[in-house]
Amino acid sequence: MDTHTVGLASANRSGVKPIIGYNTNHITYNFGEFTMKRLPFLLVAIFALWLTTGVALAQSGATITSFTTSYTSIEQSALNSRTVLVPVSWTTANRPNTANLVFEQALPDGRVMNIELPRQNPFVASNGSGVVQPFPPGEGATQVVLRLRLVNNANGTTIDQEDITIPIGAVTGATPTITAFATTATSVAQPDLDLKTARISVTFAVENRPANTNLVFEQVQPDNTAVNVELPRQNPIVPSSGNGVVAPVASTDPNATSITLRLRLINLNDNSTITQKDITLPIASAPVVTPVITTFSTTATNVNRDALTARTARIPVAFAVDNRPANTNLVFEQVLEDNTAVNIELPRQIPIIPSSGNGVVAPVAPQQASTTAISIRLRVIDLNTQNTLIQQTFVLPIAEPAAPTIRTFSTTASNVNLDALIAGTARLPVSFAVDNRPVNSNLVFEQLLEDNTAVNVELPRQNPIVPSSGTGVVAPVAPQNTNTGSIRLRLRLIDLANQNTIVQQTFMVAVVTPGSGTPVIDAFSTTAQGVTRAALQSRAARLPVTWTVSSRPANSNLVFEQVLDDNSVLNVELPRQNPIIPSSGTGTVAPVAPTSSAVNTITIRLRVIDLTTQNTLVERVITIPIIESADSPVIRSFTTTAANVADSGLTNRTARIPVSWEVVNRPANSNLVFEQVLDNNTVVNVELPRQNPIVSSGGNGTVAPVAPTLPTTATIRLRLRLVNLTNNTTIVQSELTLPITGRTAVTPEPTPDQASPIAITSFTITPNPAERAGGITLTWTTSGAVDRVKIDLLTEYGASTVETILDEQPASGTAPYTLPSDYINSATFQLSAFNASGQETILTAAVNINCPFTTPMSEGGMCPVTQATEVPTAFQPFEKGLLFWRGDTNKIYVLYTDDSTWQEFDDTWNGELLPDSVGSAPAGLIKPERGFGKVWYEIGGSGVLGWATAAESSYEATWETYQVVDAGQVAIAPTFTLEDGRVVSLGLVWSIN
Repeated sequence: MDTHTVGLASANRSGVKPIIGYNTNHITYNFGEFTMKRLPFLLVAIFALWLTTGVALAQSGATITSFTTSYTSIEQSALNSRTVLVPVSWTTANRPNTANLVFEQALPDGRVMNIELPRQNPFVASNGSGVVQPFPPGEGATQVVLRLRLVNNANGTTIDQEDITIPIGAVTGATPTITAFATTATSVAQPDLDLKTARISVTFAVENRPANTNLVFEQVQPDNTAVNVELPRQNPIVPSSGNGVVAPVASTDPNATSITLRLRLINLNDNSTITQKDITLPIASAPVVTPVITTFSTTATNVNRDALTARTARIPVAFAVDNRPANTNLVFEQVLEDNTAVNIELPRQIPIIPSSGNGVVAPVAPQQASTTAISIRLRVIDLNTQNTLIQQTFVLPIAEPAAPTIRTFSTTASNVNLDALIAGTARLPVSFAVDNRPVNSNLVFEQLLEDNTAVNVELPRQNPIVPSSGTGVVAPVAPQNTNTGSIRLRLRLIDLANQNTIVQQTFMVAVVTPGSGTPVIDAFSTTAQGVTRAALQSRAARLPVTWTVSSRPANSNLVFEQVLDDNSVLNVELPRQNPIIPSSGTGTVAPVAPTSSAVNTITIRLRVIDLTTQNTLVERVITIPIIESADSPVIRSFTTTAANVADSGLTNRTARIPVSWEVVNRPANSNLVFEQVLDNNTVVNVELPRQNPIVSSGGNGTVAPVAPTLPTTATIRLRLRLVNLTNNTTIVQSELTLPITGRTAVTPEPTPDQASPIAITSFTITPNPAERAGGITLTWTTSGAVDRVKIDLLTEYGASTVETILDEQPASGTAPYTLPSDYINSATFQLSAFNASGQETILTAAVNINCPFTTPMSEGGMCPVTQATEVPTAFQPFEKGLLFWRGDTNKIYVLYTDDSTWQEFDDTWNGELLPDSVGSAPAGLIKPERGFGKVWYEIGGSGVLGWATAAESSYEATWETYQVVDAGQVAIAPTFTLEDGRVVSLGLVWSIN
């Protein structure tokens, strides 16, 4: 009898084309249908606990409030053959959690027989409808007694019971009954009645409807005359249940304060009324409302003419309309010079625009080249007449294309070895960035010799077109005079049509002879934000370090040490085969706990030493905070059994590295990410495809590294990160390095970077938390020779950049920003500070977002994207699944019990007759009708979903939508309530809590 069944198998169904698929390589989404199909909401354990826990029953006041049937008599022969199925409905109040409902028949001889039909779920809903199969009561019996008992499952005692007595007659009879005729409307406006524009949504249901009957929707006037208020429809026969709209008219009594709507079940032979039911609605005198555009603006200060011409211009707009009438829409247009208008809206799924929000429009180029501004217009229009109710315009200046500029052209090397120049093996890393680059242009890297001739110093590459910004390597040549103290490199932006130089920039690099100069530690840093005291004490702490030493003399080495709080020094290097450390690279050190528990930092030191004298030539330290909590997450190990990796495997993407890991104190809602940090400090994911996106806290696996960007790089750097899935921030991380075999390692010989060091001293957001789509203020301060600051908005559930919101900012400052409306729980911003040579320092800051809903249904603390209450909802259970209909969006959701997947469909049934090729349902089962029937038939009918096990029922539910994240992708999935208060969550799989 349970109308809510749950299944948790994993088999795929054949013959059904799902909206999304899941295979061993990836998860795919169909965002065009606004669906999302799998999410690891693991609520099955909670449901099982509800079934099995023997808690004490809260039986106070538990009652069966109704137990009814529409049958007026039962035929004796049907009882004898056991072919009669009796429809019953029931409601309960204050039902204890561990109680169940039992359907029985009391026989005249004192026996009691169970008359339930087989079902998957043994628990019956507290309120619902179903069918029972009675026994013949025996000779001489004149009636059938059906019984419903509310039973304590713990001890089998009866809490309450109700009986129904049905006479045994010559035929099986049922009374036609209008079981539902209702509306969610609370009133109807008098002006709408006068203008005949009033529309009232109604829900209806009729049981035991005889053949050759129909339903009629009318309005009863004060003089008892009736007016048909049905809207035109193709099929004159109304189904026995469903939802619709009626069009009431003004009352014949001008002083009337209400209207009466009536639903009649009529006999089509003589038009007589079989049964009827009324609804009364109060009349509200609503004044004529004039819409007002309270906001229509943009944060853009201009629009680029080239972008307008290329149709790539995008303008953010904010808008708000008050007193917006029904049946209206918003239209965004551009008014051209001749006063014609062109629609500049971007494609969207929903044609009706909300009354307020934020969006983006796509303006076009003006008709005349001399036009200096564009006009953007918002109109509120009547959808019936297309008339403009109100409009507002703003003007945006057109910015002429800026002149091409080489913003950055630099190297991290401050010298180059003369012997390498002479041998033709010198390589210099370069960084470059070009702004406002015109089409059909390219970048050329050259060296200017002493006689002002130029030689191309580019290395071979597949693509002849160089991107507008990036990093690379050039191959300078020896100067014409070996006594020359420097070489000059040049970057030119050229026009490919005529090879003319558009703009150019040069820099100088000192030429040194081998062994000259004083060693300098250019960089010594760690990506770790802290280390736990527990890991230090257990000697399990591992810290990734990166270093660069320039002008390093021959016969020298690097030493990594920890300076303890008592000024003693401990070597923290891990065992390695080669005792000589290269001048630059990455590695791991193993620090220990300080001697005093009061010390809250550790100090790691890098020294360059003379191997002959053991004297220190130069040193540099970094300080790392100690995390006190013993429960703090720690990557206890991240290792590999591989001794190296072949260059050929990296190049052709066949390299595979075995890795082992162990993480302790891992928080909930976190995951492990395996990455490779390339030699240009970019990061790539090196995970292989897997079925389960969540990585276990310990185990073994394989990663697939890629080739470094520079041919001179001799190692690869693998990183394991523990990330917070809510905001994608790094909780803790660990790294390991592997040498590359099969390539010639070239030890860089740079001297200290002459650019001044820079640092970000603070980056804050206020208020924090902020309101959804609300305003915030970004504040930052930096130190050192900062040339410019850039701020990017990152994706809510990932580390990729959505857009640059500020650029060319001062070293310290503040800026206002309005959060995008599609950021639900938090927003993360990345601040980048650059010096004049292009050196970049990065810091991120996140702002939490307040939830506008006070009672979300999510158990994980997430905020819904939307929330709607008292939504008309329909439900029908099937042998292999469940069907739900959401009234405000007209969507039907199919939930499969064999593998817990689901699909979403539009309810396109418009009253047409459904195909009858599937035949009649087996005894005790039901063939679905209307919208449910159409979807059921289209997905494969009983072969996929089985037959319905109960009639369709309707109720009002709360519906919410949530962001669902998997593999960095975000989609929207609904969560809603059942009639008994339980909650259905749809994600990668569906579940009921």
